[in-house]
Amino acid sequence: MIVAMAGSPGTGKSTLARTLSEALDGLLLDKDALGAQLFPYGDGTCREQNDWTDQVALTALAWNLQKVPERVVVLDGHRLTRTEEVHALRRFAIGLGHPLQIVECVCPAHIARARLGTRPPTPARGSVGGDPSERLPPPKIVADTTLPPDRCLDLVLRQLPPATRAMPSNGADPPHRDSTPVPEQPRPSTRRNTATTDSPRLRELR
Repeated sequence: MIVAMAGSPGTGKSTLARTLSEALDGLLLDKDALGAQLFPYGDGTCREQNDWTDQVALTALAWNLQKVPERVVVLDGHRLTRTEEVHALRRFAIGLGHPLQIVECVCPAHIARARLGTRPPTPARGSVGGDPSERLPPPKIVADTTLPPDRCLDLVLRQLPPATRAMPSNGADPPHRDSTPVPEQPRPSTRRNTATTDSPRLRELR
């Protein structure tokens, strides 16, 4: 399963993404952190740079789900501010054969601005805060990040499909798999039945 974080700057996407990946024992793909490693001398405003980073993140997502299909991958930092970007990601997930859950983080604009003021400046992606007129189309899970972090996480987890469960990070078999050995079936005997073939009646027919 793919869990993609969406929302305007300052709405708490990255914080919720980290706690979600831990709660689901999933793989967190942080596109912003990946871009900083790939382009250490860039400022993140170059469209070509962002497109390259998006492509690398999606390639890594597809590779990991191919290797361990049961894992949950949390995708943070991918551009999901417009409806067409959501549709493109949904087509990508369908092509992989994995379900997609979008978690849209929202909060009042003044709270988002206060959060952004406490960290280093980053390139803006859309308006600050969670203006309802700019929210993404359903299906999606809306996370009110003004709630206490534990409460916000619990509400999101409750809305995920029941099939979503943790997968051991070492790639071992999931715990629901039945590993009981199947007993070996007895093989048919090939020994000659002398009591039947050596009966007096058969000897007479020979």
